[in-house]
Amino acid sequence: MSVAALERIKPAEVARRLQIGKSSVSRYLGQYPELIGTDGCVDWTEFQKHRGDNWRVGEPRPGESASAPTARSTGRKGIKQRLEEIRLEQAEIELARQKGEVVDARDVGDAVMEAASTLRDALMDPDQAFCDRLAAERDPRVCAQLVRDRERSLMEKFVASLSAIDGKPQDGGNT
Repeated sequence: MSVAALERIKPAEVARRLQIGKSSVSRYLGQYPELIGTDGCVDWTEFQKHRGDNWRVGEPRPGESASAPTARSTGRKGIKQRLEEIRLEQAEIELARQKGEVVDARDVGDAVMEAASTLRDALMDPDQAFCDRLAAERDPRVCAQLVRDRERSLMEKFVASLSAIDGKPQDGGNT
């Protein structure tokens, strides 16, 4: 008898090896009938690989004992403990909000979009005085310096507008 033939097992044996109920294996095989051979057996190696690729929350991970504590198996005490953890986390968030350490993500998104739009507009439509000065200059090094100075000024304004999100001014930024 070949080794491959030894790996073909009945669904009840799959349940025993995984330490889960036969009905769970039956439901799984009902969802994936391609795993069942014409003989009604399952290739153990193929089943393990398939289950590893299609693992779902609430089931033990492949190789993990079904007796490992899960949200379902922890019972009433586990649920109370988790609820307490959630309450503590909510209290920490509220305290951080009161201290000004937390900002609304929508406000941040709006402020970033406003700052980016302002920067884009300034880059796409340079002021006339800058254009005239750049056009009058013949030395490429001076032109490059003028462009760098303008970009630096725009970026400082951009950083200053972003810093307004948390209300803390940035050092060295022009507003």
